[in-house]
Amino acid sequence: MRSKKGELTSEEIIQIILAGAGIVILIILLWTLISSTFDPGEETAKSYQGALEDVMKGVERSGKGSFVLWGGEPKMVYFEGNTRIISGKDVFYEGSRDKNRICFCYESEQEKKDWKCGNCVFLDKPAKFLKQGKDPVNTIDNIYFFKEGDYWKYDNYNGLIMVGYPKKIYNGWSRIPSNLDAAVKYTEISSFFFKGKEYWRYDYDPANNVNKVNVFGNISDGWPGIPGNLDAAVMGLDNQFFFFKGDRYWRYDYGPSINKLISPVDGQKISDEWNGLPSSLKPKAAARYLNYVYLFDGSEYWKFDLDSNKAVHDSPRATSSWAGEFKSLDAAIQGIEVSYRLEEYNLNIFEKGCNFDIFSTEDKYIVNVNCNYLANGK
Repeated sequence: MRSKKGELTSEEIIQIILAGAGIVILIILLWTLISSTFDPGEETAKSYQGALEDVMKGVERSGKGSFVLWGGEPKMVYFEGNTRIISGKDVFYEGSRDKNRICFCYESEQEKKDWKCGNCVFLDKPAKFLKQGKDPVNTIDNIYFFKEGDYWKYDNYNGLIMVGYPKKIYNGWSRIPSNLDAAVKYTEISSFFFKGKEYWRYDYDPANNVNKVNVFGNISDGWPGIPGNLDAAVMGLDNQFFFFKGDRYWRYDYGPSINKLISPVDGQKISDEWNGLPSSLKPKAAARYLNYVYLFDGSEYWKFDLDSNKAVHDSPRATSSWAGEFKSLDAAIQGIEVSYRLEEYNLNIFEKGCNFDIFSTEDKYIVNVNCNYLANGK
């Protein structure tokens, strides 16, 4: 009962206080739930490969799976690799400590409006049912590392060794021997391998999706002037090949209309021509990524800028810094993989305003998406 007209009784005041306290508690509980959802924790993190398997299982069960991008810029998503990804019951999103960048995907219209997530792509059928075209449209740079009888694939995009490696050389590169001396990439589909006095040319046949040796012979016949028992090889700019043995190197111009040794027959001192590299350097493996050459010598490697023609200032670095996998190497090779636009696919874009393409390479599928990013209603 009110004591005066318009005034609240003590019982009503208590009820209002309790109601307010309940709302505060509810807000705290909701915030705790949201925070725990945003911060999944390392123990629940999965690799892309594991997430892909989960997605494919979900597709087979419900006819729909999701692959997530974020940040508003086109981004290649590798379905093979060590980048952390979290799988929920019906949603897959990439793990990140940055709470503003995590992207949730829901199927209900109301949840979609609430979360305003515009960077989710749903694949209506498993990738194995998609048909690959024959015309190359894109390339992806990886680096393959070889040591004795094993090889690793290094994902330059994520800076990690891919899931499932190392693998045996004879499984991935049939007829290529173990304990290689050197390896070098030539074109998007061709590579050369060297051991002793012999070499192999390895080609990828996209029409039949197979790798095969097309040329096998003596180095002196296929590469006149280049010595046997090489230590390393790498392709430079403009069809230039560099071969290393001890502290010397040979430059060779090789292409459809040229096959000629440029350096003296006995080679040149590496440190005389490769500015900033020490006279003691004797590369045992070499690889190129973009316009940088990486020269590996035991537990250290040097990074060389082809554009400026000098070693990068903080070289050498520890070979083990490449994901901690290697103390030394036999050979390394730039793995330019060609991707092909899929001719048959059925994609539904969760939000409007997305331009997308889906591609395939020899061993993975890629979704490239550019969406108008909206997060938390902004």
